Amino acid sequence: VLLAALHVGKKRVRAILHAGFIAWEPSNPKQAHERHQVPLTDIVTVLCSGATFTLVYGKRRPSSHEWRLQRTTFVASDATTAEAWTAEARRQIEAQKHRPRRVLVFINPYGGRRAAPRIYERRVRPLLELAGIEAEEIVTERPQQIRETLLEASLDNFDGIACVGGDGTFSELFNGLVARECRDAGVPMTSASLPRPRIPLAVIPGGSTNTVAFCMHGTDDPTTCAMHLVLGQRAGLDLCSTTSSDPEGARLYASVLSYGYLGDIAKESERYRWMGPRRYDYSGLRKFLGNRGYRGEVSVLLDHSDPAAETSKCVEGCERCNAPVDDATEAPTSDTETPWQVIRGKFLMVNGANISCACRRSPCGMSPSCHLADGCVDVILVNHTHIFNNLRLLLRLSSRKGSVAQLPFVRVLRARGFHFRPHDGGNGSGAATGSQQPIAPSGGKQSVWNCDGEVLTEGEATIRPHRQLVTVFRRPLVDPEEPGCALCS
Repeated sequence: VLLAALHVGKKRVRAILHAGFIAWEPSNPKQAHERHQVPLTDIVTVLCSGATFTLVYGKRRPSSHEWRLQRTTFVASDATTAEAWTAEARRQIEAQKHRPRRVLVFINPYGGRRAAPRIYERRVRPLLELAGIEAEEIVTERPQQIRETLLEASLDNFDGIACVGGDGTFSELFNGLVARECRDAGVPMTSASLPRPRIPLAVIPGGSTNTVAFCMHGTDDPTTCAMHLVLGQRAGLDLCSTTSSDPEGARLYASVLSYGYLGDIAKESERYRWMGPRRYDYSGLRKFLGNRGYRGEVSVLLDHSDPAAETSKCVEGCERCNAPVDDATEAPTSDTETPWQVIRGKFLMVNGANISCACRRSPCGMSPSCHLADGCVDVILVNHTHIFNNLRLLLRLSSRKGSVAQLPFVRVLRARGFHFRPHDGGNGSGAATGSQQPIAPSGGKQSVWNCDGEVLTEGEATIRPHRQLVTVFRRPLVDPEEPGCALCS
């Protein structure tokens, strides 16, 4: 315990360092309401110069998920007092073993608006240097370079791996890391139980939509994401695997796998990469006006605890995500407990959401109550209807309130896995898992899958969630308090 009378600016304060906190309040009893308290887990570093020392710490902005760097300078009566406070604070900070000391950083200079190098230099590197974290930086020059590096390089000296880029960059990162673990353990990527990498991951938003970062941190602000990396708190993140008839096509995704409308957008937008992020708006408008539907069969293995995906949002203290991993991933005991449900029809979209898929353009996402680490996937089926219903869908996705599940032509199911078989115009004699009936024949081409922004051309797919397969640098989301009326308060 340290106690001292210090000065902050012109105010004389009483300060205490105890039980993992530094707290101070004005010595004047009339100003006792101005008490401040900072957890040592939020302090990036402590700087000392003569009789002054400065706390550099992160603080969440009111009514927001964004964090900002704060500095408070204390003036002690002498240099010995300042040095004692600095030494003790640093000692307790260094004792926090969860903080990274050396990280590997991949920077994608081509994603989104090509802002990743600037974001790293201005928003990330200064924080890493301030915290005394050594970083090895690799600027990518070609697709799959991250995967190749992770498969070949020695990672023994790193206690964190980060990427500055979009959802596709992060996808390449965790696919490469899990592929390395599978290779070392002799386990195929198609296995129902994949080995968990030991190194935690971080994603610094530098892409077009930054869905994964937005869902993990509640914001796509690079400073917030970099601060969570520096402070070192971590938690599990589900990944879903998608496999097809080609075993080599096994792939993991973190946000959403979508067949139909979003798959068509991803495929066509590749022709307009020169347009930058606006290519998605252009391709989306074209596909919206086309209003094309696709016939198929979806076989869903329902989650018996919440089949209709009606639980509350995933926030701090989430019971679903905090349940023991072994209990939540046990195989179902019977088909009655977790029944297969088979749905046939013509769909605008078939989606497997691993997270809510919220972003700036869609603040609530496809499935607002989807959880980050509960071992389930939300299957979102959008029936093919009139184009005006598609407009209702897009308006609901861009709204800050409500859910697409409230629309009569949308169905959301929480599942332990699902299988999709498109109609290919043949005799439809094949049956999907859980089904013994063929799909009625109908003309028309197949769509493709949009997998974390990448195009997968194989139509038939089996999707399986893997609970907390990777560890990521993040803090549990806290529901920000609603801002009050300035006049009333």
